[in-house]
Amino acid sequence: MSVSGRRRLSCGAALFVLFTANAHAQEQVSVPVPQNDEGAEIVVTGSRIARPDYAAPNPVVSFGAEDLQQSGNTNVTTFLQRVPALTNSRDSTRTAGNSQADGAVGQVGLNLLDLRGLGPSRTLVLVNGRRHVAGQADTAAVDINTIPTDLIQRVDVLTGAVSAIYGADGVSGVVNFVLRRDFDGVAARGQVGISERGDAGNRFASFIAGRNFADGRGNLTLAYEYNADDPLANDDRDYLSLAQRQYFVNSDSYDPNRTGSYKVEPVRDLRYPYGSNQGYIVIGDQIFRGDGARYTPGRNLVNDGYSVGGDDTPVAGYIGDIFPRTERHAVNALTHFDFSDAFKLSLEGKFVQTEVTTFGGYGGNYPATIALDNPFIPLSILNAARAAGLTSVDVSRNNFDIPRRGERDRRRTWRGVVDVTGAISDHASYDVSYTYGRTDIRATKLNDRLNDQFVNALDAVRDPASGAVICRSAAARAAGCLPVNTFGGNSVDGRSFGYFLFDPVSNARIEQHVANAALTGDFGQAFALPGGPVAFAVGGEYRRESSRFDPAQELVDNRFYQYDEYIIPTPSAGAFDVWEAFGELNAPLLKDVPFAHLLSVGAAGRLSDYSTIGSTRT
Repeated sequence: MSVSGRRRLSCGAALFVLFTANAHAQEQVSVPVPQNDEGAEIVVTGSRIARPDYAAPNPVVSFGAEDLQQSGNTNVTTFLQRVPALTNSRDSTRTAGNSQADGAVGQVGLNLLDLRGLGPSRTLVLVNGRRHVAGQADTAAVDINTIPTDLIQRVDVLTGAVSAIYGADGVSGVVNFVLRRDFDGVAARGQVGISERGDAGNRFASFIAGRNFADGRGNLTLAYEYNADDPLANDDRDYLSLAQRQYFVNSDSYDPNRTGSYKVEPVRDLRYPYGSNQGYIVIGDQIFRGDGARYTPGRNLVNDGYSVGGDDTPVAGYIGDIFPRTERHAVNALTHFDFSDAFKLSLEGKFVQTEVTTFGGYGGNYPATIALDNPFIPLSILNAARAAGLTSVDVSRNNFDIPRRGERDRRRTWRGVVDVTGAISDHASYDVSYTYGRTDIRATKLNDRLNDQFVNALDAVRDPASGAVICRSAAARAAGCLPVNTFGGNSVDGRSFGYFLFDPVSNARIEQHVANAALTGDFGQAFALPGGPVAFAVGGEYRRESSRFDPAQELVDNRFYQYDEYIIPTPSAGAFDVWEAFGELNAPLLKDVPFAHLLSVGAAGRLSDYSTIGSTRT
C-alpha cells in the first residue's frame, strides 16, 4: 500500500445481477460516454444551448458509468482525482486522523472536489445541470458522498470558466454528475475489497429498480446504496511504525548551501525531540524523565525536526488514522412523465446519511504545573526541586495512556427537484425548475479533556487519614475526581477518564432554494446563417442559501485543556439571496465548407443582484 493510503485490492469479491423487463434495459446497465454523433443533440455541460457534443465551446472531459465501475473505486472523489485539474481534491484521507486535529469542527470524512487548486468553494458541482446543497457549514462546498455512485450515467468535468452560464462560483469550472433517467429493469451490485495487508476493508452494495411505462413516456427509478470503509491507523503500515522506518531524507551531514552534501540514510526509531511520553522535567541545568531518571535526549537530525532514539517521544504510535471509519446510506428516487411534447414533468428526491469517525494523535501537557506535595513526584525530582528553591515543577508529556482525540460526524442530506419542460414550437422550448436541499450536521468531538477537571485530577495529595492518593479538592472528589499521575510512562489510571474526558456535540444546518426558468431555441424560423440558425438561451434564476452553525457551548467557552482545541469556534448564522438574468448566443458562421468544418461565434452574459454585495456583471 502506498504512503498516501490508497487501497490496493489483493483479494475481493464482486456480485452483479440483472433482471430485465425487456431487451432495452440490458443496454442501459452501463451507459458509455456520449460519442460524437452529428444526429444526436444534447445539452452539454458549459452551455444551455443544445448542440452536438463535439461543438461544445469549452473542453469537457467525460467519464461514463463503465469507467467508474471498472476502476474499482467506490469513492467517486478518488476516481476523479485522475483528472489533472482535480488532483488537489480532498478525499476522506485528507480529513482524517491528524488532519482534523486543529480543532476545526464538522469536516471529518468530507469528499470535496477542487478544480485547479482554487478551493472547493470555487468548484461548482451540479447534478443533472442543477445546483446541489453544500455539505460543509458556511461554505458552498458539496460533499461528493451525497452523489449516488451507481446512478451516475456520466461525469462531465469542465475546466474553463463558466461564470456567465452558471454563476460566479463557476469561476474555476464545473463538475456535472448526469444521472440515469430511463432505467428499466432491476440491477444489483456488490463489491468487497481489502488491502494486501488484510486491513482497510471496503464494502459496497447497490440496488436499482426502474420501470418505463405509458409506451416509454414515463419512468420511475428507485435506488439504494450502502458503503462502508474500515479505518486504517498510521502504524498499521510497518514502514510508518517504529522498527520499520528504513530511509530518511536530510541526515546530519546535509547542508543546503554545500553542493553534494544531500543524502539519505537508513534511520529507525524516529522521535520528536524536547518532549516525551514519559515526562520531560527541566530543573536548572538538569533534565529528568518522568520516572525520576536522568533524561537521555535522542540524536537530533539537522534540518528535519526529528531525533533518533533516547527518551524523546516516539513517532510510532503518535500519529492518527490514515483512513477514517465510514458508513453511508443513500436513497434516491427519480421519475418523469411526458404528458405531451409541450409539458414534461420530472421529479427527483434523495436522502443520504453518512457517519464518519476518526482518531488523531494523543493529547499532551506542555507543561502541567505540579505542586511539590504531590505524592507522585519521584524522590530524585523532588530533591532537585527543593534544592533549587522551587514550590512546583513543570511536566511536559505526550499522554500515550489517555485515549486519542477524535471526531464523529453524522451528515444527513435531503434534496428534491421539480422540473417542467416542453416545446413551445419547433424552434423554442422552455425549462422551469425548483430545487430544495438541506444538510444537517452533528459533529461530536471525542475524548477532549475538560480543563478544570483535568487540573483537579493532576492536583493530587495524600489523604492523611487513609494514606491514599486523592484529588486535593473535596468538591472535585465529590464529583468523581480520581488522581492522574503523569510521572512516567503508562501511569494514568483509566478509571479517571470518566471525570475529565468529554465529548462536546456541535450542530449545523445548510439550506438551499433555487428557482430557475430558461427559454432555449434558435431563430431558424426567421433566418439562418451559412452554418445554420443562430441559437439562443435566455432565462432567470432566484437562489437563497442559508447556513447556521451552533458549536458546543464548551467549545465556545474554551473549557478544554490547553492544546485539545487549537481553534475556538464561533457560532454563526447567515443567509443571502440572489436574482440573476442570463443569456447566451451561438452564431454558426460556416459549416462543412473547405477550410472550415465549423466556424461559430458565441457570447454569454449574466447580471446578478446579491442581497449582500449588490449587482455584478459577468
